[in-house]
Amino acid sequence: MATKISAAKPFKIGVVVNEFFCDEYPPLGGFGLSAKNFAEFFQSQDRYAVEVVALLPAYRGKGAPPTMLHGTRILPTPPELAIGNPRVFKKYRDDLLRENMDLLISIDYYPNYFQRLMALPRTPWIHWIRDPHSNENWDRILGLAKSEFPCEYSESARARARNYLKLQISRRLLRRKFHCGIQETWLQDRARDGFPLIGKEFSRLVNRINVPKTTVVKDPRPNALFIGRLVPVKRPWIYFELARRFPEVEFNVVGEPDHRMHLTQILKEAQQVPNLRFLGKRVGHDLEQSLEKAWVLVNTSIHEGMPQSVLQALAFETPVVSALDFGGSIASFGVYAGECSGDGMAEVDSFARALQGLLQHEGKRRELGRAGRQFVQANYTDAAFLDQFLAILSKMEVPINETA
Repeated sequence: MATKISAAKPFKIGVVVNEFFCDEYPPLGGFGLSAKNFAEFFQSQDRYAVEVVALLPAYRGKGAPPTMLHGTRILPTPPELAIGNPRVFKKYRDDLLRENMDLLISIDYYPNYFQRLMALPRTPWIHWIRDPHSNENWDRILGLAKSEFPCEYSESARARARNYLKLQISRRLLRRKFHCGIQETWLQDRARDGFPLIGKEFSRLVNRINVPKTTVVKDPRPNALFIGRLVPVKRPWIYFELARRFPEVEFNVVGEPDHRMHLTQILKEAQQVPNLRFLGKRVGHDLEQSLEKAWVLVNTSIHEGMPQSVLQALAFETPVVSALDFGGSIASFGVYAGECSGDGMAEVDSFARALQGLLQHEGKRRELGRAGRQFVQANYTDAAFLDQFLAILSKMEVPINETA
């Protein structure tokens, strides 16, 4: 366990992330939700004296930037930092140094994290790997560009790996205390392939998932659920085609397009499908209601890490249909539709068979749902997260304050 010292000063953690699961810092995606949940966990517990500060990019909204979000203090970067102004960086660095951070934790990695991390070059850093992209993953994602559907990425997206190399080299030269937390152990090979200098040791650091305390009550009407941003990598057009094939089933969509609006025409056509209901963004109790009522969650992505939406669905006893198996979780708690590449339209039949098998067999749905809930209860609790987090701090020899 981590070394404990007196709570004269709160243990201060800076969370480096680009989104914070709110309108001010969109999108409402998994990385932002993880950052929000991380901060709220330490706000709600009293065993350790911890203050979490969100180190966010420059604010792009109207008016003055927020100072608090979800009860967490916000420190956005100055807009001029993006153009590499050395005076702006020096002031930003000095401001962060006055915060006396004890630890940085980055939610995965993007190139614009670099300046935030390098502003505190000696501060211990946990790199929480969520969605590593191996070269094979990039090949699959970029395969969308060969289809009739849009692709939001180009070959230049692989530059993310080159930025990783720059970061790892600088980290080693500075001899910063460093450790990789990884969401799931089955993601390690992907991480090593995509970022060969990242290091050999990983420690698991799971998402915290809320499991309902009451009995789950499903909607009496057959219905399916899609959760995610409406962007090409999620391939929502497969889900829309399923809605056309199952007119007697209600297909609900939780999510919105991103600002680039790649799928404008596809979404316009989908909105004419009578059994497709676009619910927009849903969080908290509203999202939990959708999860509880759903008979099946359908994940159509060509690439993901371990989606929060899948774990949330399992917590609400909702089995999952997916063409990604997520370390065996779909084969165990849902139906694996089989690998489908490119735009996936050639494999819609596989999705349809998997979905029909669950819709028609209530006993199978309930059995898979109960098993999924037990899986989440056993692995994604507050206690599991805290034990894993403290174990990482212990390996890094970073003490944390415990309240008296």
